[in-house]
Amino acid sequence: MNAAVADRSMFSELECQDIWARVQALRDHWQQRHASAPFFTLGAAAYLDGDQAGAPRYFEQVKRTRDLLATHFARELELLRASLSDALQSECTFDARVGLPGFHIYLADPIFQQRMGTIHIDLQFENIPWQGIGTPDFSEQYSLTLALRLPRSGGGLKYWEIDGRKIRGASAQERAALLADKPQAKLHAYQTGHLAMHSGFLFHQIAPISALEHDDVRCTLQAHALRVDGRWLIYW
Repeated sequence: MNAAVADRSMFSELECQDIWARVQALRDHWQQRHASAPFFTLGAAAYLDGDQAGAPRYFEQVKRTRDLLATHFARELELLRASLSDALQSECTFDARVGLPGFHIYLADPIFQQRMGTIHIDLQFENIPWQGIGTPDFSEQYSLTLALRLPRSGGGLKYWEIDGRKIRGASAQERAALLADKPQAKLHAYQTGHLAMHSGFLFHQIAPISALEHDDVRCTLQAHALRVDGRWLIYW
């Protein structure tokens, strides 16, 4: 990729509306991920469900949601796999032992105008025990976000061009010092139907919503790609 965040058009506005309608139809399967704010997920997410002590909850969530996602979003998942294979010029695959790409869902709440997440790099792969799945290569990874529905004022990704691989083992104090001297944040504005792709080691943060109306929704399809046994594995 030449740009820090690459952008690929995948779905029309009508297709995005159809996908969102199917996500809504599965409301009983959404999981609220915030104690009070309306932030939900649909699917198994290693960064939320996994842990470094064996990740039993993650694997249970994979089993509960995999067939659901595969049944209701088969076409979209295959198109995502094919698009990523084209972008990386290498065959990408799914694996039944880890989670399929899933959904972030934010319903309207004033809290999302203030902050929608911390500045971070993606280390969700540390929450999956890879024994029995394959040998992962943690030197390179990609994070994927496909916007399906955005607030009227838009949505996007704030990022800082800092390579997080350099400080993976750094102390909290060392990380704070690096971020204190970080360059000016850049913004990648999402477009519905477009896939945004960047290194998971790029420091980033969900951009706060600048203006919010009572019925606004932010729904994105989320995934990661990691080399496992020499192949690109797509998971969440």
